[in-house]
Amino acid sequence: MTAAAPLRLFSSSSRAWTAVGIYIFLLYSTQNLVLQLYLWVFNQVGEGWVSAGLITLFILAAAALLAYARPRQPGSYVTLGLVAAGMAYAAHVMQQPANWIHFVQYPPLTLLVFNALRFSCRSRHVFVWTFFVVSVIGLGDEIIQTFMGRRFDIHDLALNGAAALFALAIIGFVLPQEGERSRP
Repeated sequence: MTAAAPLRLFSSSSRAWTAVGIYIFLLYSTQNLVLQLYLWVFNQVGEGWVSAGLITLFILAAAALLAYARPRQPGSYVTLGLVAAGMAYAAHVMQQPANWIHFVQYPPLTLLVFNALRFSCRSRHVFVWTFFVVSVIGLGDEIIQTFMGRRFDIHDLALNGAAALFALAIIGFVLPQEGERSRP
């Protein structure tokens, strides 16, 4: 058995923060492009196919996550199931299908920020700091939208936070942490 450290994506803090910076730049600079692409696909294939495609994407991501992490504790599977149920509920109550974009964009950002913060924050507080940093980035996202002729939406902030919380739940309860061992 080898020690599992799947959350160590980068060899240094500067590389980790560079990746976060690049992701934020792409997130902020492609706001209208991503929305327009989503709306175009939505108009071409319809809500049912877009929703089915996104759900399939999340199922594949969850399967890949389980194959990669190979959690040893049954609670990890329960947690992943609860996160999936939470995301399904969030998708169900969303009034605009375009809000799914938040659940595609913010979990990877959360993982990147978590990895960057692990270099300076070694305690469990890294989860709180990650949520705070991702929330501030989401606030910046909404502020930029106001300058692009779109409206500031508190609902979008909540979706960004929910996506971050779902990602943090997976990081904290499904993926093995440093010092834990994964199955061979």
